[in-house]
Amino acid sequence: MMSCMQVFGAYLYHLNFFSSSILVLVLGLFVGLSSKNYNQYFSSKIYGLIGLLSYSLSFLCVQLFKQHSDVIDLTVIVSFLSVSLSIICASMLFSYRKFETPLPSILSFWVVSCIGMFVGMGFWVIGVILSCLVVGFLSVDQWVLPSESRFKTYSLTIDCAKLQVIEFVEEILDRFSIKVVEKSIIRGAMIHMEVYYKTAPLTQHLLLRRLLRLEGILKLSKR
Repeated sequence: MMSCMQVFGAYLYHLNFFSSSILVLVLGLFVGLSSKNYNQYFSSKIYGLIGLLSYSLSFLCVQLFKQHSDVIDLTVIVSFLSVSLSIICASMLFSYRKFETPLPSILSFWVVSCIGMFVGMGFWVIGVILSCLVVGFLSVDQWVLPSESRFKTYSLTIDCAKLQVIEFVEEILDRFSIKVVEKSIIRGAMIHMEVYYKTAPLTQHLLLRRLLRLEGILKLSKR
């Protein structure tokens, strides 16, 4: 029969796992919300779940090392864990390759995995500090300038032969959350489309990259 001290120790053990899991989920959500400044296509919930996954694996590795330290090398476990999490993150990012995901959003995805690893190995203070640094870095432009003041007015002129191409362009504009001011479409020998819109310079750069890769556009000019 377990003594009162053993029962209390088991209670604290599971309470520590539960509280640390909640901490990792909250930190992942904060990083995910901050990454939305860069029009990322991952839900904040995904960031939280990735952090929880890395935390759970790290916690398991630490417990295995404590119980079998004579046959298990911790450095090998950490290396294997890092590679495994990188493969998981890379496979998820590969599935989103068509969305032209901005680089800051991609890197923050891996940072959340590192945060989960820090917390899982007992360095929860470092995990919190790292999260604050990432959130601050991703949100600094929102603090310095109001969001609307970062927007600039742009215009695009697109000529194509198929109406389907125009539909693709409108879908891309909607996907990038572009604020369209005025839009006109003239059908003739070619389909002529003019769009005036407001967006941030980074979004404008990503939008042009996506449009230049779109097949079927005969002429594309911007101002």
